[in-house]
Amino acid sequence: MKKVFTGIAISALVFIGSASAEDQGAVLSVNGAVTQKTNACEVTLNKSSVNLTDDISRMITQGDRATSITPVSMTVMGVDNNWTCGQKILNGEIAVRFVGTHDNADGTAFANTASGNDAAAGVGIGLFETSNEPIDINQPYHLATKSNIVTQFFGLQLVKLHGQNTAAGKVTGDVTVQIERL
Repeated sequence: MKKVFTGIAISALVFIGSASAEDQGAVLSVNGAVTQKTNACEVTLNKSSVNLTDDISRMITQGDRATSITPVSMTVMGVDNNWTCGQKILNGEIAVRFVGTHDNADGTAFANTASGNDAAAGVGIGLFETSNEPIDINQPYHLATKSNIVTQFFGLQLVKLHGQNTAAGKVTGDVTVQIERL
């Protein structure tokens, strides 16, 4: 009797299990894009911000050789290491441009955009080669090394603006380094 009862119980469980089981589907959402091989170039900097300080009595004048630059490293290469951009860099067809608000004196340095009573006056942000020569921020900056990936340094230093009275205070500015195709 025990065997019959166990058999009926197992049969009932199988019947109940199969009666209540339904197939359940799943939804898969697919997103993506089809792209062509990129020929884009990118610039990366080793610093996202720089703190510049100087004594106003020893500050160089706009256009002079630098005396104490703060170096910044930039690397120019193809996005995702693509060889199209690398070949253009190698051929000298890629430069960079330094973009920002120019000073209101000679236009050869970047302006101090700090405002308020505690902002420095008559002071700009100069860009320099590692040899301390000023960089012309109005022209594309040609990469010195002919390679498919270039790492190069430039420097920043505070400068007195021509024809303006200087006063100590805060200095703020932004410089964007962008790709320039020649």
